[in-house]
Amino acid sequence: MTRATTLIISAIALLNGVVPLTATACSVTSPSCGLTVFTRPTDFQINLSDPVNPGSVQPSDLTVNKIPADSAVISNGNTTIDFIFNTSPAGQGLNTMHIPAGAFDCGPPVDFNCTFFLEPVEGCGFLESFDEVTPPALPLGWTVINGINPDGILWQTSDSGNPTPPAFSLPNAAWVNDPDAISDKYLYSPSITIPLGVTSVFLFFWQNYALEDGSDGGVLEISVDGGPFVDILAAGGFFGEGGYNGTISTCCGNPLAGRQAWTGNSGGFIETSVAGGLPSPGVPFVLRWRMGSDSSGSSEGWRIDALQFACEEPTPSPTPFPTPSITPTPTATVTPTPTLTPTATPMATPRPTPTPRPRPTPLPRSSPAPRP
Repeated sequence: MTRATTLIISAIALLNGVVPLTATACSVTSPSCGLTVFTRPTDFQINLSDPVNPGSVQPSDLTVNKIPADSAVISNGNTTIDFIFNTSPAGQGLNTMHIPAGAFDCGPPVDFNCTFFLEPVEGCGFLESFDEVTPPALPLGWTVINGINPDGILWQTSDSGNPTPPAFSLPNAAWVNDPDAISDKYLYSPSITIPLGVTSVFLFFWQNYALEDGSDGGVLEISVDGGPFVDILAAGGFFGEGGYNGTISTCCGNPLAGRQAWTGNSGGFIETSVAGGLPSPGVPFVLRWRMGSDSSGSSEGWRIDALQFACEEPTPSPTPFPTPSITPTPTATVTPTPTLTPTATPMATPRPTPTPRPRPTPLPRSSPAPRP
């Protein structure tokens, strides 16, 4: 009998996505490959439809980029295998997972290869427009929870409905409703790290809210390096524009009662900028958009779109050109002009001359002094 084996390889690292692979004992069918994860995984989990013989499983049954796993742990009644790497084998960009033909006793009959992409999230330039998914799905790495859940409606992507317009960057934005009941709804970003060397960081996003004025509202919170979530203002941040515009009433059970928040109606998308409140470069953090409502009424909801960081790096000081050492001009050595040695002029053989007439005796002439 042919047993279908469903392999789900999931990047266990915080906020990674799930890379599902489907295989059977006879062939490999419809692998959902080509997905993207945001942090380097070290644990690749395979879930099987039937128990596997533990003695047939070896760490080397799964490789990533030709690197075998360091250990394998079997659980869930022998239907789950965690292939664990001491150091993540994943590199930025394209990565290949491989299971050889006949791996364990329910493995594929032919070599199985599947790729995934690693895109480490770095704060500067990080942009999420929510446009690469089909509503209501969220982008990989984004997660949602209802702390108080009166209606089962979570944060999700949306391309229609209220409040209008549905998106700043078409077609999608993240959206959550504002119910007529006490609720506490969270939207979590992926883990983000600001690159080293950055001196200033600014967060920008666009939001459109229609929340029961003064009774329901939204806030932005941050968790640094796995710590508790606190309001972005309590973390030391401040709004450059589009900041909180009210305080939530304490009358009717809103979990945000007494806190500053966005409340009422923004009248469409407005830009919000945040400076400060983020950790030092190299320290991971997660952002959380949190909507709280009370039992007194309802409204249309809250939309978030076009999130981006801008960073400043120190301007490098120009490297001064070295001042050249002045090489003294050598003093010319004066070569003395040699003294000419006069050459004696040979005397000609005298010829008979006529008797000269008396002439005045010439004045004597001084001999020229030799030049030095």
